[in-house]
Amino acid sequence: MNINKIYKETPYSSGLNSPVVDENAQRQAVAKENTQKQSIANEHSQKQMPNKESETAISQDQKRRFKILLAEDNPINRQLALTMLRKIGYNANAVINGKEALKALVLDKYDLLLMDCQMPEMDGYEATKKIRQGDAGIQNVKIPVIAMTANSMQEDREKCLESGMDDYISKPVHHKTIEKILEKWLSVF
Repeated sequence: MNINKIYKETPYSSGLNSPVVDENAQRQAVAKENTQKQSIANEHSQKQMPNKESETAISQDQKRRFKILLAEDNPINRQLALTMLRKIGYNANAVINGKEALKALVLDKYDLLLMDCQMPEMDGYEATKKIRQGDAGIQNVKIPVIAMTANSMQEDREKCLESGMDDYISKPVHHKTIEKILEKWLSVF
């Protein structure tokens, strides 16, 4: 075995037993690798985090196409909610109880239902259960139902969800709160 031949064929045939480390070249290589990693990380984070305008914002034109049904027995709360919905840009109608909500859903197409929980004749809990059972037509079984109630305890929220409601807003309802919840549920359309 010729040692000189083996030594010449190794990648480090510069005459040394180990590679010569050029510290400057090594720093440049590390800096280049870090720059590439940072560039890849930036591209990934830009894809994962949409800008604020495109997160869930619904355009005014889109808002006008949605139809919202409000079930609220209190005339002042009903008028305030309707005014707020229309000011935000949504097309909204109102009924005074759960029984009327079922009728309205059968007669017209709605995209979302804002439901007061405590109403005469038929409360929001019972009306929602009936909607989920198909009593307002099969097309409405999965309509988003958002509870609107003055009760804000955790057990009240759980009662709303157990009855088949999809989400919950505490009264008094604020403009930004209702806008956010509507965008959350209507942005999937």
